[in-house]
Parts: sequence; C-alpha cells; structure tokens
Amino acid sequence: MKISAAILVAFMLLMLPAAASGLVEGGENISYDDGGGNDAPVLSAEGDVAPADVRITANREHLVRNNDFCVTVRGESRKQYYLFIEDAGVSDAGYPLIKEGQPSVEIIGDAPFPDAPAAAIANEKRAGDGAHFPDQTAALVQTDVSGVRTLGLSTYSATTPRSFTIMVIDPEDETRVDTVGVTVEEGEVTIAAEGAGTYSLGEEIALSGTNTASDTTYLFLTGTDLGCGVPLDSPSLNA
Repeated sequence: MKISAAILVAFMLLMLPAAASGLVEGGENISYDDGGGNDAPVLSAEGDVAPADVRITANREHLVRNNDFCVTVRGESRKQYYLFIEDAGVSDAGYPLIKEGQPSVEIIGDAPFPDAPAAAIANEKRAGDGAHFPDQTAALVQTDVSGVRTLGLSTYSATTPRSFTIMVIDPEDETRVDTVGVTVEEGEVTIAAEGAGTYSLGEEIALSGTNTASDTTYLFLTGTDLGCGVPLDSPSLNA
C-alpha cells in the first residue's frame, strides 16, 4: 500500500503543468500558476513562529522562614522578562528577596520597570505602592539559549509568614504571563527533658529540642521564686 501511494504521488507531480516550476509564494501558502492565469495551492507553509508562552515554577510550595527557594522561568530563547513578587501589603522586610549577583538576573531596586507595553501592569502589580518599590523584589530576567533561567530567593526571620505570588510577564505582551505561589511559614521551637520528669538534687538533666524559627535559641529557668526567668548556669541571676 505504501509503495502504491508513493508511485501515485510521483505520477501526480509529473502531471503538473510546466508552469509549476515557477512556484509563487503568497502569504502562508505556496502556489503555482496552472497555465490559465490562476494560482493553485501546492502546500501550506508555516508563517511567522508565534512567541512562546512564558511559564514559571518553584522548587518548593511551602517553606519555613530563614530558608531559600528558587523559581524557574521558561520562555523564548535569550529573551528578557519582567519578574516580581506581587504586592502583599507587608513591610519591605516582610518580602522574600531575590538573591544578588545571579547571572542574567538584573535587580531593578526602587525603580519602575523600563517603558514597554507590559510595564504599566507590571509596576501596578509588583510589591510597592507605585511610588516606592521594596528592593530585591523585582528583576529583569534573561533566559539562556534553551529558554530557561533559574534564580534563587531568600527568606529571613523578618519575612512575613504568609503566601506570596511571584509573577513573570513578557515585556512586549502583557497577556503572556504566569504566576507561582510560595507559602512562607513561621518556624517553631520545641524542647524536651530526658527522663520521667522528676529528678533528685544533684542529678543531671539532658535537654533536647529543635528551633526552625531562628539561628539562636535562648534557654532559661522559670518557677517559684525565680522571677521572670534565670540563666540555667546561674539561677540566682535574672535572665
């Protein structure tokens, strides 16, 4: 069956008028003059390639403060995009921050996005009030030859525990846009004492625990006649 089809196609090509040797390209179709002054289509050719839609993903949907995360932008090859954290109504220090010194990531600081068709909507939605923009919350991000760029963001003890939306938008077309959500959670501190909980004078007590809220943990004693808390190694002193 395949051989018969190939022979039929070859026969049909031989039967084309001689004028078909002069193909005429017209818009999205390629046609030939059939000898009667009419253009007959031969095949359909693809026109201009449509710009690729932009996408953004995050490596973590939830994280505890004081940890980092990254987002990946996928779009056209070697193209610059606007990337920013949407306004969340928190203080400047309450936002996750784009790490400095990353290749092909230009942090724009307290400045609006450069004039472009999508600049107005980007400046309206990004963190800030339109006149002031928190530093390290927006950047110009350029993809590599494969159309990909990954960049890192940091959170700190001052980062507000809540959900944040990170948006990427094509500067030339505000309809080419994508978002990803990341939730920053408040850490917690736990402590436990080894043993049954009742101890004799002079007995050592082993303590263990975790702190996912900060890098520093304060230990102190409270109880009858201990005021508001005293150091473990000096119970007679106020903490």
